[in-house]
Amino acid sequence: MARILIVDDHEPNRELVASLAGYLGHLVLEAADGAEALHIVCEERPELVICDLVMPVMDGYEFVRQVRNSPDIANTEIIFYTANYREEEARSLARQLGVKRIIFKPCVPEDVLEAIEASLKAEDREQTVGSVRVDDEGFEAEHTRVLTDALSRKSDELEKANRRLAALTEINLQLSGMRDAGRMLETICRDARVLLGASYCILCVNESHNSEQQVRVFLSGFSQGSEQALPCPDLDQGIPGEVLRQRSPRRISSGGSSTLSIGLPQGYPLIRSCVVSPIMSTSRVYGWVCLINRLDGNDFSEEDEWLCSSHAAMAGRVYENRSLYLQLESRARQLQLYDRAIGESSNGIVICRADKEEDNPIIYANRAFTHMTGYAHEEVMGLSPRFLLADDWAQPELDRLRHCMRFGGSARVILRNYRKDGRMFWNEVAMAAVHDETEEVSHFISVFNDVTERKRYEAALEYQANHDALTGLPNRNLLQDRLTHAISRADREGTELAVLLIDLDQFKRVNDGLGHNVGDVLIQKVATRMDNCVRDSDTVARLGGDELLRNADAAMYRVKELGRNGMQFYSSDMNTRMRDRLSLEQSLRSAIHNRELSLWYQPKLDLASGRIYSAEALLRWHHPDRGMVSPAEFIPVAEESGLILPTGAWVIEESTRQIDQWHRADKHDVGIAINISAHQFSHGRLAEQVQQALERLAIPPERLTVEVTETAIMTHMDVTLRQLQTLRDIGVTVALDDFGTGYSSLTYLKHFPTDILKIDRSFVTDIASDAQSGAIVDTIIKLAHNLDMRVVAEGVETREQLKFLKAHGCDEIQGFLFSKPLPARDFLALLHRH
Repeated sequence: MARILIVDDHEPNRELVASLAGYLGHLVLEAADGAEALHIVCEERPELVICDLVMPVMDGYEFVRQVRNSPDIANTEIIFYTANYREEEARSLARQLGVKRIIFKPCVPEDVLEAIEASLKAEDREQTVGSVRVDDEGFEAEHTRVLTDALSRKSDELEKANRRLAALTEINLQLSGMRDAGRMLETICRDARVLLGASYCILCVNESHNSEQQVRVFLSGFSQGSEQALPCPDLDQGIPGEVLRQRSPRRISSGGSSTLSIGLPQGYPLIRSCVVSPIMSTSRVYGWVCLINRLDGNDFSEEDEWLCSSHAAMAGRVYENRSLYLQLESRARQLQLYDRAIGESSNGIVICRADKEEDNPIIYANRAFTHMTGYAHEEVMGLSPRFLLADDWAQPELDRLRHCMRFGGSARVILRNYRKDGRMFWNEVAMAAVHDETEEVSHFISVFNDVTERKRYEAALEYQANHDALTGLPNRNLLQDRLTHAISRADREGTELAVLLIDLDQFKRVNDGLGHNVGDVLIQKVATRMDNCVRDSDTVARLGGDELLRNADAAMYRVKELGRNGMQFYSSDMNTRMRDRLSLEQSLRSAIHNRELSLWYQPKLDLASGRIYSAEALLRWHHPDRGMVSPAEFIPVAEESGLILPTGAWVIEESTRQIDQWHRADKHDVGIAINISAHQFSHGRLAEQVQQALERLAIPPERLTVEVTETAIMTHMDVTLRQLQTLRDIGVTVALDDFGTGYSSLTYLKHFPTDILKIDRSFVTDIASDAQSGAIVDTIIKLAHNLDMRVVAEGVETREQLKFLKAHGCDEIQGFLFSKPLPARDFLALLHRH
């Protein structure tokens, strides 16, 4: 068993040779280019290398040259495996490199197996190649000549293709001046039958029209009446279909068998002899032509098959020529569009030829470039773009452009360039290398953008961010940066530094007595004098009124806490209160996840029946460190921070879950009322959330009541009313909470989709002792009943209040007189007792 290294940049080629070498029982190594192969040869020392010639990174010739010039591995047996060079060229270079065998692609497996076995024979390997030393200069010349010849052949092939297209155009003109493809194919069909002396000819093609496929059939030798009666053949059935798929002609003798035996429909004549050829171009198969039965009774010959194939090829070339013409026409229009776009672009565009000897000369520059630099088009042709640098070479980003020009790829940099009049401008350059068909860099395209104004703006912004606007001295940001560097330097060097803080005594008197303008001038004068007193390495900075602004910020938040729309003077405890609020908000963010929130339930008593009709769910928070946090403290924080949305969603889910749990445990049909914030309505998904929660547990909607204040409705009136109406439509009860304390009018009340009015505790408190409070409550009850609404009184704490409410027809009450809010377990026990 030998170790065989296979070197080819195409994986399928490696897999084929590897399978053949493995079939012979050898150990196979693989490499994708010459550089990788050279490393493996040095490390593994294989007995045989099968190497492709054209590869990236390092080609086969260079790989073998380095092997032969390395004494330790020079005796390595090598086989060339190529499809890109003429045989005499490949053998010439192979002889110089001591390579005795070449396998030309494509080849049969036997060729590879024979070459492997022959190369590994002991007597063959004794003929050492290690003495071969490659003449670098001669080898490079021959190598370059071979590569040049290959490129020349490619060029010849393109020229030949152009000549072929021209010849095809001439042929098309000679075919009776025809321009229509259908008439041309009809003529080819008829001429093929006449030329080959056939009884019948069938030509079938597949044409594309506006992305739709259409099969067209042409017949010759059939009577006019029979042509119309014959069915259309299937393009891909039978032997014609095989010809189509295999792209090669077929010649058969059927001995008078039915036409169905080759895939033609019933009705076509019996076949004694038949030849079928594909109609195709180099890129596509269009259809086939079928000739049936020679007139002299003989079978079609090999020459007939060749003639048929020639005519079919003519049809294919007609289609190909037409397609190429359309493509060239489209390409020409596209190139005109690109040229117009480049010429009219507001960015400067420059194309350079990749030529190191001529310093990558400019071969194109658009109008925007000449406008940007001041140089005329004729002045820059043939010059290197480096002239824009003048003598300003100390620019680090130039290294990125050099890397791009050396290795290809792309780069984007900003450089200092100079116009024709000598003025500097900041030039954003985006450069990209263009590769030719041999993957060599042929050109560089650069897009120029004058970013001078942007750089000035950025410099101004940077200066403003790091300097005091009044004095121009470094501000807190720049001071902190310089102080950090100074401390680091002092630590490294073992030296000391000093920080001196200076305040102007009685400066407030200057501002108050002479005005802020005079105070500003005083600060500027002091700043100038102090800056003149220090060394260049020292820093004088002005720290400004940061503390004043921070204190004003704290006072502003205090106004918000007290209800907004007011003013507040700063006091020292405000910062403490603001820190506490931020801490509370942070804790509230994790309260749901940590299961710190819970719902307590205050029962509502139906005064007519005396039963507990429902309960109001009240949110409670048990903080792990603070204990129970008052809703009056954390609800405003939730409102301002937006945490009311996830909190409210949790309340909806927990309330519906509790309704379901009470019903499953003791068949209690008690409902729950939940309070809804204005933010939940403005979010727009409240009705959807409620409906999903009810449907998830199959809870009757009437067991859930949504309580909303007048203020919440009026905040986002249109959105809120739509969602309230949706909730009522699905069966949810809507209660107007704290009625009489909001700022809506009775005009709005008739438009509110509500079922219940809740009398605020502020009216209930004094109903037994204050006639006006009693009159208001009585009016609310009558108003609600006249509007077909039920009435619930909140905050009922005395029997006198209860007596008054009963006497005036209130429907339900809630308050400490009957029960305080209770946890779910205690509320269930209350239900059992009541």
